[in-house]
Amino acid sequence: MKLFYNQNQINAQKTIFGDIDLARNYPDPDVKTLFALSGGRCAFPRCNTLCTVEKTANDKLAIVGEIAHIVGHKSAGPRGSASYPANLIDTYENWILLCPTHHSLVDKQANTYTVADLKKWKADHENTIQLSIQQSLSKVTFTELEIVTRALISNPTVPTVDLTLTNPTQKIELNKLEKVGFLITMGLSVAAEVQKYVTHQSLYDPTFPERLTTGFLDEYNLLVRQGITGEGLFNSLREFAIKSINGREFVHQSAVLAVLSYLFEKCEIFEK
Repeated sequence: MKLFYNQNQINAQKTIFGDIDLARNYPDPDVKTLFALSGGRCAFPRCNTLCTVEKTANDKLAIVGEIAHIVGHKSAGPRGSASYPANLIDTYENWILLCPTHHSLVDKQANTYTVADLKKWKADHENTIQLSIQQSLSKVTFTELEIVTRALISNPTVPTVDLTLTNPTQKIELNKLEKVGFLITMGLSVAAEVQKYVTHQSLYDPTFPERLTTGFLDEYNLLVRQGITGEGLFNSLREFAIKSINGREFVHQSAVLAVLSYLFEKCEIFEK
């Protein structure tokens, strides 16, 4: 099933995912939440296929995964239900990320692969991804942090960046980041290691903390100007950083989460 977007959503998606064959008008924040919480991998049991293919010398990054409806998009379609609320049909809650093979399979054998099955696969898969990232956080070292921060740093454009600590719990609640709040909390569990790394780098390069925050804020402001907010904004920042480092390994994705959570707490971003 292809995806259609309006032009603003297409531009936003190109920023994060590259050019995609878009065929339906799905809410952009929900798409990013689905990709983030699924780790960009197929949720069919024991598949775990990556749903993105890295760019090559001749082509851009490609999205090969597909968004499948748990309850059918149409009541007469696979797993369709006339009683399912229409406003929930095209939302994260009713989607599961699958590779093309398994999307085709579950729709062609909808009596075998039920709504209950797909809901369980999604929950189990997201729990597995969460556990993998959590376990990998303990493996994050200066080496991984260097890879991530190198992708984010930029020449400072504003000489005064406010690094006053904010209450991350309050920011999560105020910005309605419930779906990714647990990820931010996980990332903050290694904030001390990130701070240690930033302090270490500043001994050799006093501009390092400012260049890091400036590079991060540049991308943040770009996404805000595109109208991306809330969970979609946080997940867009994750996708940007992961894409910048070709972060396929969980330890690299954990390092991205650690750095972004650290900056989420430190920087003047999101509402407070």
